[in-house]
Amino acid sequence: NFNEAQITQKALVKIGAPAVPELIRLVTENHRHAGYAIKTLAAMGPSSKRALPALIKLGENKSVEVPEGWTWNVPIRAILFMSFAEMNWASKELLSLLERVGADETETEQIRGMAVRSLGGMDRDALPVLRVFLASPNKSIRSHAAAAIVTIEKSDGKSESAARQEIIDQYPFDENVPDYLANMKGTFNLGSLHGPTQKIKQLYRSRLSEKPDAQIAWQLA
Repeated sequence: NFNEAQITQKALVKIGAPAVPELIRLVTENHRHAGYAIKTLAAMGPSSKRALPALIKLGENKSVEVPEGWTWNVPIRAILFMSFAEMNWASKELLSLLERVGADETETEQIRGMAVRSLGGMDRDALPVLRVFLASPNKSIRSHAAAAIVTIEKSDGKSESAARQEIIDQYPFDENVPDYLANMKGTFNLGSLHGPTQKIKQLYRSRLSEKPDAQIAWQLA
């Protein structure tokens, strides 16, 4: 029961460190409640630090089996990588794992994307890694990297529009730019002229006048 699980999680978070060994057991034994255990450990903050080795080991295990009785609609490692985004206090320990998984083409695109997106929950040390992912040949990975960069910049006081504009200025012809602009506006159709969008359209028109390009023409449309 989801509501009961939430109540239990809140109680365990309140207990803190004394509850960690049992939560580690659920994770290491691949228990059907391991997903709740992972989310609880993430919500505990630094009190769950002793669980980091078990969580990292799970993150590295691409062959982990689906726990018997598992009721989540995503794999256990997906829960894990989503939860890492809440563990800023463990940035130093998690950064290397998230970078490796995000770059590993043998991982599923879902897991890779979650690893890259969770870098947005780390500190600014993640920015150089994210800027590498921002130039990835994989459209989805670039999108996750952009979202993570925006998250970090916003946490340091920069506006979302300013953070996204910097990304657009760096990669104006990226296929994701229409989505970035929509995120800046909050909609695909603002109903009025949007300065950054008009600037990109002018850039695209100039490029098309020099050399026809189907992708750019589609993005302009």
